[in-house]
Amino acid sequence: MSLKRIEILGEDEFENEIHNERFYDDEGNEVLRIDTEVDTDQSGNPSAGIRVNNPENNRVSLLTGNGILANGGGYPALPPSTGGQTNASIVGIINDRNSDPNGISAGVIGTDNTGEETPGSSMTFGGFFTSILTWALNIGSITLETETSYIITKLETFLSCYNDNELTIYLPANPFTGRLIFIRRNNSDPIIINGNGHKILDTVPRESKTLGSSGAEGELAILFWDGSNWTYNRFGR
Repeated sequence: MSLKRIEILGEDEFENEIHNERFYDDEGNEVLRIDTEVDTDQSGNPSAGIRVNNPENNRVSLLTGNGILANGGGYPALPPSTGGQTNASIVGIINDRNSDPNGISAGVIGTDNTGEETPGSSMTFGGFFTSILTWALNIGSITLETETSYIITKLETFLSCYNDNELTIYLPANPFTGRLIFIRRNNSDPIIINGNGHKILDTVPRESKTLGSSGAEGELAILFWDGSNWTYNRFGR
């Protein structure tokens, strides 16, 4: 006899008021719940949503006002033709492109919309991974041609400079530890890298560092914010 059923409940076994729908599989396991109190937010207030249970491994996925939690890990993310078996908790697939030549189409997009006025003191990112594997890597870049000064934003990692006059580049004023920046000098005119309130460390800490003092086009500066200084290394052509 199948135990598959749907229950609509207004109170629990202790006659406490509740508001939920519960779905059970053939063996009587609860596999889905729609509830006004699926979990709680960071302040302890009830959060409505959907809870999906996997009776095989007791893993739970949630969709609530707090966000989405998925820990099933059962989706085959990529076809076997890629060279190996894959499985994932969340899979994003893009099958279409938009018509904007400067646009972006992606299977997953994470955006950091915080700013200086946002309360709190934590670091913020559009995405966080404890480890990551990527096949093709594309990083945020900008080409500078006619500018005489430029302040780096959180959208750029690589700056390709074709300036025909002296160019001053200001590093981010409030970087997060681990920020990495590349600056390439393509022409003969100098580029002054300004620490923007922080020191640039090559052999000693400095307020600024100049690309072009050697007169060689093709120099590449690599800067890394270690939490105290912008560490600086330079590669020639």
